Amino acid sequence: MEGGLLPSSFLEAAVVLINTCNNDFLESIPGEATREFLLLAKELWLGCRRVQRGSVSPSRQDLAETIFRLSMNQDGFTSCPPDLLRTCIFGREESGFENFILAHWENSPVLLRSGSGDDDAISNCCDFSSGSMDAALESILRGSVSCPPVSSDELDILSFLEEARGSLGVDLRYGQDIRVVRTQELDSGCKGEVHFFGKLSGDHVLKCRKAVEDGYTVALRGLEFRSKGIAELCDGMAALFGQPSVGANIYLTPPGSQGLSRHYDDHYGSSPPVNSSAASTL
Repeated sequence: MEGGLLPSSFLEAAVVLINTCNNDFLESIPGEATREFLLLAKELWLGCRRVQRGSVSPSRQDLAETIFRLSMNQDGFTSCPPDLLRTCIFGREESGFENFILAHWENSPVLLRSGSGDDDAISNCCDFSSGSMDAALESILRGSVSCPPVSSDELDILSFLEEARGSLGVDLRYGQDIRVVRTQELDSGCKGEVHFFGKLSGDHVLKCRKAVEDGYTVALRGLEFRSKGIAELCDGMAALFGQPSVGANIYLTPPGSQGLSRHYDDHYGSSPPVNSSAASTL
């Protein structure tokens, strides 16, 4: 390297090698080399977000995959302790959790009040701004990229990367990553969902702010890939309930509005309020 600059040919070769190797090869890369190149890839990623597309080689999709692969075996990730979550949700008595599993799990809905009073264990995992709706939108959406869905029973993460090749690092995709919607009375007299727009373009953060002012809900999926704190919470929840993975969505709804219409999910879910001054109607 000359003057601290990395030759583009070396960079392109390294990215191609990393993105096509198997997990055994990734694990054999010395830790210091992995950390240094991961830092470089992140710096390049931030740089290519500030210039026109196509002017940086390799592409941001290739850089996103490189960062993904090099991050898989990095130390430093901590999971929210399952026992702390259990007491936070179900209280300090073991019977509370056991009763939920035996009587309600995958069987019937249940409304749980505060378990141990340690609600901060969940709210503290929200490492984005919740001081105001505008601040939340800015901290969550600004710089966010598309997160392709990962099957919960996918055991080989490299198989997922093969399927998702070329789609990592692209802009948020409307309908897959984000929806901006409200429920209102339609011309037919029935209530239904109305979307603010069909696709994202321009300054989508500014447009989402306008949508919220008009009573729309901003629904964003894949929060476990966008927030370190939420990732730790989801990993702890997966361990507590014996699941391979747990996903997280966030719904930013202005007061007095309804986002999604009445519906049911084909999976088990919990709905803790992140920041709410109004009671939810169930």
